[in-house]
Parts: sequence; C-alpha cells; structure tokens
Amino acid sequence: MNMLARIGGVACALLFLCASHSAHAMEIVELFASDITVQSDGSVSVVETIEYNFDTNERHGIFRIIPKSHPESSSAWYLDRYIDIKVTGVTKGGVEEPYVVTDESGHVNIKIGDADATIRGVHTYVISYTLRGALSYPKQLPPELYWNVNGGEWEVPTRVVRATLHDGGLLLPERACYRGKEEERTSCATRLVENGVEFEVTEILPGEMMTFAHALKDGSVEVLRLERTRSFFLALILGIVWLVGLVVYVYRYRTAFRND
Repeated sequence: MNMLARIGGVACALLFLCASHSAHAMEIVELFASDITVQSDGSVSVVETIEYNFDTNERHGIFRIIPKSHPESSSAWYLDRYIDIKVTGVTKGGVEEPYVVTDESGHVNIKIGDADATIRGVHTYVISYTLRGALSYPKQLPPELYWNVNGGEWEVPTRVVRATLHDGGLLLPERACYRGKEEERTSCATRLVENGVEFEVTEILPGEMMTFAHALKDGSVEVLRLERTRSFFLALILGIVWLVGLVVYVYRYRTAFRND
C-alpha cells in the first residue's frame, strides 16, 4: 500500500506540474502595437497597446521591461551611452491603472496592476512614455531610430507585434526590420501607410523580438546624446581618492608623532 500510495502521489504531482505548465502556456499577448513619433527636438514619443490574454489564470497585471542601453558607441571609453525613459501614463480598458516604475541600471521596469486585486481573461493596456537620447547619429550618415519594439523579456508568446512610425516630414526611404533573438536577422513585413511606415511580425516566441531601423532626414532633428561616467570608472576614481587621502592621513600622523 505504501508503494502504491507513493506511486499515486508521484503521479498526482506530475499531473499538477503538467497542469500548471499548461495553464501558464495558455497566457499569450494577443497584440503588441506601438505608435512611435520622432520629435524635432530629438525625443521620441511612444504609445504601446498591449492586449494580454490571462486566460483562466488569476494575475495582478503585467510587467513591461524597456532597455535603457543604446546601440551606438559612446564618445569616450569611460562613458556609457544611455536612453532616458519617462513614463507618462498607463491605462487598462481605457481607465487609469496603478503602476510602479523601477529605474534599474540596464532597464526600466514598469509593474502594472493592482496589488490588492486579481484579474483573468483578456485585458488591453496602453502605456505612454517618452524617450530622450534614443536616436543614433552615425558618422557621414543621416541620423536614425534603431528600436527594439517589444523587448525580449516576455515569457509568453505573442500573436502579432506591430509598430507604426509616423512620418511628420522626417523620414527617409531607407529602413530595415528584423525579428528573432539577438543577432538574428530574419526580415519582417514592412509597408507604407498613411503618414508613416508600418512594421509587423506574427507568432513571436518567448524571448524573441522585433527591431527596426529607420533613417531620418539630415538636419530634421536636434542632436540629443545622453552619456554618463561608467560605474566601474567612477568607483575606480573614488577608490583612488580614498587611497590618496589615507596615505596623506598616515603621513601627517607619523610626522606629528615624530615631532612629539
């Protein structure tokens, strides 16, 4: 009986694990649509519409992780190029939704949802934010926007990822769009739409992303680069200052001791 009970217990545990995995797998991003507008001052306005299907799982909400690192090299080895991200609003179903923004070293983490309530089924979130320092300025080439639209941190698949880049008289014809994980170069659909360009991919797996690059007219936007001293270099400087201070203190102490 003990052996049968153990076998039954293991079987139940396996069934529970399979059921839990299956329940998690049923969650999916039905649509990730991003409306992007480049401003003449070099900033970029982004409005994301995320239609998330929780299925029967009870959740508080979603996380949106946006990288702050910049693909273009900094002007000096001890400087780090970065993107400033300012979240201006979040709604769910057209109503303001609670959210908390955590500014970490490599990304901004937006925790969206009510900690005191759970939801299930399909819900539509709209996230609005502004980017500063996101544009690239290649030497002897026009400026461009190189942007990872959905990010690679989603743990569930996505049916459709779509990005609309609005023109505003700033866009050149040169553009490219890719899908997949980092360093993958599978092209995605690109089409001209009214007052802009649209990029789209379907059936994105967890960890995959859609990235596009679009050239802008020379002189159409201000140069807006954001750089800061790398943390390790700053720590090195502080360490040297501390060591010099310690040496000076010891020297003065010994000199004073000898004079006494």
